[in-house]
Amino acid sequence: MTFKTADGVQLHGSFYPTAKRNTPTVLMLHALGKDSRGAEWQALAEALNKKGYAVLAFDFRGHGNSTKVDPQEFWLSPLNPVNRTMVRGFIQANPKEFIDYKDFKSNPGYFPYLVNDIAAAKVFLDRKNDEGQCNTHSLVLVGAETGAALGALWLRSEWMRHGFPNNVTPNQTPEGKDVIAAIWLSPTPAVGSQPVDYRALLDLPNQPRLKATPMVFAYGDGDASARAVCKTCAPFFKGDKKSPSYNYTAAFEVQGAKKLRGADLLKSSLGLAERLVEYVEQIAEAKTTDWAEQNVNRTRFGWVIPGALAPVPVNPQREPLTNYMKFMPR
Repeated sequence: MTFKTADGVQLHGSFYPTAKRNTPTVLMLHALGKDSRGAEWQALAEALNKKGYAVLAFDFRGHGNSTKVDPQEFWLSPLNPVNRTMVRGFIQANPKEFIDYKDFKSNPGYFPYLVNDIAAAKVFLDRKNDEGQCNTHSLVLVGAETGAALGALWLRSEWMRHGFPNNVTPNQTPEGKDVIAAIWLSPTPAVGSQPVDYRALLDLPNQPRLKATPMVFAYGDGDASARAVCKTCAPFFKGDKKSPSYNYTAAFEVQGAKKLRGADLLKSSLGLAERLVEYVEQIAEAKTTDWAEQNVNRTRFGWVIPGALAPVPVNPQREPLTNYMKFMPR
């Protein structure tokens, strides 16, 4: 299947629907420099789907099969100057139709903007929700390495995005409410030039539910960098025994993994994939919200940003495929 981003990238991936409406949907975010077609990555998606969960695993822009762009939207639109300045190969007179990871690999400032791809994936899933093929009111994120960092950036932004049913007053609860758990595999402390402190990023003022989102942090027993991130973050999100995430948040070391990272931790010999499927089953039983329409094509959205005097409206000509670039933390 394919779907389009706000800035004109055609993303490719695999969608595994389910006939069960009241089960969570899993969104998988691969590490940058890799893609969604790895054997272990696909095996996890298939194992989750067999348990009755809808799953989407897609390739980020410039990765795998996600290389085609709409030249007018990607290169020439005044809404997307970052693509012209940070992605190699822009020619005004003849803008190319394909991009590759190597076109922005050397420009670390560009990587955070790949949250646009996650936003487009959520819109795709919301449309599938309204077709009865999944339930996006209960979303579980699975992010590997830099995919985890991007997932955290996107999750933060979702807790500032509100529906405006009457075009004037925002819903009290932001769209981030749909994420009921996150699984981070070897989470990195940065994505490109953007530092990612999961604790500060996911501790927004007046949003205690975000901090209480259940999270699993997994790392290989020889991976000192990921261990430091996981062991620091897990207690913060776990909270005390009264916290709703207490029983569902943990950091654990994958024995025998040594320095394996991200999706490589899912090798069958390590047993992690089975543990993650069991975890999703526990989350599904405890946290699932019943299916309901998302009305993604009819709902207007705005951004309620801490410290701002008024909500920032979405450009009505481009919703719901909102360009997240201007909402990136600085």
